[in-house]
Amino acid sequence: TYFCLLYAVQEGIRLGGSKTEGGKAYLMHLMNSLEGLKKQLVEKQEVAVTDDAVAQTYLEEKADQLFSYADTEDRASRFGKNVVKAFYTASTLYTVLGQFGELSPEVHKVQKLQQK
Repeated sequence: TYFCLLYAVQEGIRLGGSKTEGGKAYLMHLMNSLEGLKKQLVEKQEVAVTDDAVAQTYLEEKADQLFSYADTEDRASRFGKNVVKAFYTASTLYTVLGQFGELSPEVHKVQKLQQK
């Protein structure tokens, strides 16, 4: 949740969301939520919040797990809303991984598979 919210704030700023009063207010709301969430996670000693390498590894592992589950179900012709949700969530997490820099070739390969 934290890194998805951080990504949303970064994208909002990048796309010029702070140019309007409504955009500024919404981004400020998101930033306040982000700070509150970060404080909670630091208090719980969640290392991923303070260490980008740990965060990147964690997100990539979660995205890989979701993609693997969805791919296995899809190949077995077991379709359903959980499979669609898993593909969608994995895709979102792979996108969020972009905030840590260039994506690995493996992630690019999975993203291409998901687009088919």
